[in-house]
Amino acid sequence: MAGTAGAAGAGPTTAAADPGPGSGPESTDTGCFPSISSVEFEAVGDVVDVEMLLCFEGSVTIEGPGYQGVVNLSSGDKSGQVTLHLNTHLNGSDAISVTSDSLDVETNATANGSFEAEEYLLTVRDGSGTVVDQTKIIIGRPVARDLRLWRAPAGAASELQTVESIHDSKQAATRVDSRRRLEDPDTFDNLPVATNETLVVAIEAHGLEGAMAVAEGDPLARFRTALQETNATFLVEQTPESVSPSREALTPDVRNSSATHLVPQPENDTYYLVIDTSRLWGEWEGTQGGPVHIGSSPGMGFAYRFSMHAGDLHSDPPRDLQSADHRMIERFAAFPRAREEPVTLAPAAAQELVVATTVAPGTEVTVNVSGGINRTLTRTVRTQNLTGTPGFVVSLDLSGVPNGTRFTVEFGDAVTGQREPDGLRVVVREPEASLRVRDDPVTSQSLVLRSVRTSHASIVAVYTPDGVLVGTQALDSGTTDDVFVPLTYAGKDASSYRVVLHRDADRSRTLSEADERYRVGGMPVSTTVDPDTDGNRTETPTVIVEPTQPPETGTPTTEPGTLTTRPDAPTTEASTPGFGVVATIVALAGSLLLGTRER
Repeated sequence: MAGTAGAAGAGPTTAAADPGPGSGPESTDTGCFPSISSVEFEAVGDVVDVEMLLCFEGSVTIEGPGYQGVVNLSSGDKSGQVTLHLNTHLNGSDAISVTSDSLDVETNATANGSFEAEEYLLTVRDGSGTVVDQTKIIIGRPVARDLRLWRAPAGAASELQTVESIHDSKQAATRVDSRRRLEDPDTFDNLPVATNETLVVAIEAHGLEGAMAVAEGDPLARFRTALQETNATFLVEQTPESVSPSREALTPDVRNSSATHLVPQPENDTYYLVIDTSRLWGEWEGTQGGPVHIGSSPGMGFAYRFSMHAGDLHSDPPRDLQSADHRMIERFAAFPRAREEPVTLAPAAAQELVVATTVAPGTEVTVNVSGGINRTLTRTVRTQNLTGTPGFVVSLDLSGVPNGTRFTVEFGDAVTGQREPDGLRVVVREPEASLRVRDDPVTSQSLVLRSVRTSHASIVAVYTPDGVLVGTQALDSGTTDDVFVPLTYAGKDASSYRVVLHRDADRSRTLSEADERYRVGGMPVSTTVDPDTDGNRTETPTVIVEPTQPPETGTPTTEPGTLTTRPDAPTTEASTPGFGVVATIVALAGSLLLGTRER
């Protein structure tokens, strides 16, 4: 058997077709050897593509349960590659078509019946009627394979018109998918979507392609037709936990909304619904009913459910049911939690503010710096994916800024034009730190420090003698007593530990490449802990309590207190002359990951 696929219901594959019984060249004189080169195996409702070499003329017979057909082919005095298309959604000869990039092919097809989820034999004959190749194909059952969600910036829907732009938006997204167990209404695993943003729903299904190919209208209209003709089900429904007790769940009609368009990728059996939530509405029924604007309703959640087999999606969900959900959240250019306490930065160059946001990567945010640096600095940046969290980085050159200087960084939403009322307070302070270790510093789970005092938000890092990182603990600035640093399994039996203090420069509360060590005289602020077998200390640690050395002297490349950028980072310039300033997203791909070796 040549070119045989897996069991019925399997996903599409492409297989080279081996010659079957009676195969051979049409003629050694012509130098043309007709044969099947590849077959795409699909599900009922899809289009099966058979690549083959046509030597002037010939025929292909399709035989199997429920369907028999034959197509005669002629290309005159030329030979070349042709593609036989079998639209398994259609019946009889309507299911057969032939295309070629190099030949003008005349076809004459006769057939009857319809395709089923079964095995079919394809037989190729040359112009004399001699069998020259055979292969078997297995057509599977229609099935929903996947449903994925991700978000894009507000206003981006009009730009997402091609498969390439869709893929780019997925690449930029901080999170893809939000798997939801339908039987668990209390789940909190929701994809957050800020108000009025763009939502992309990617549906992968075997069995829609054929109906989409022959339907009329734009892609979204053809998608609606395909769902109806294939008995598929697509539903958007408000999640139970976000429904008011006095209301029924909203079911916004995404398929018929002007806020939605569809970008099909039939060769991969994938269909992308692009939804502009700023234009999406639902309808509450009853005497107090009326339209509800989905895009401006933070707190509301919606589940997207899809199946190729019609049925009750609630009480008796089909086996191929795919489901994911999202919830609408408030728009914050800068996440409010980042503004609760002053951020301490060192009086040095390249000081970075890492700011969390609730908006999608690619959203424009305005940044305004004012206060003790005696100048007002304004620029626009774009948010990006910082290791799974949306945010942006503002780089400040604070070399020469006096110790104790305070200033404010304010943020605005470039989409809405609104400036957020509370800015981020920043104080310039020389880094200094100290630590003390308890007399019995090692427990079965942690290494315990008596106290840690730091001038900046910090990370306590614990290493083994060979430099393997076995524990971290994030601390706010100030003095913290009884600091427990959880140890990994690999660190519980170490002969000794080295404790090092890092300044949490990116404020990620995890150890990253951006986090500099507290140093004095070039040496890190650290101590060595050597527990004996009963957990008591055998040595007294050396505790360094010193500020770091001041920045090296030299001619600064920018004025003190200016916003700077890395050379390879993208920026959006604002028309604010006279500052010589740039605010930017700093590409930190990979740099916020926890290291496994001592840095």
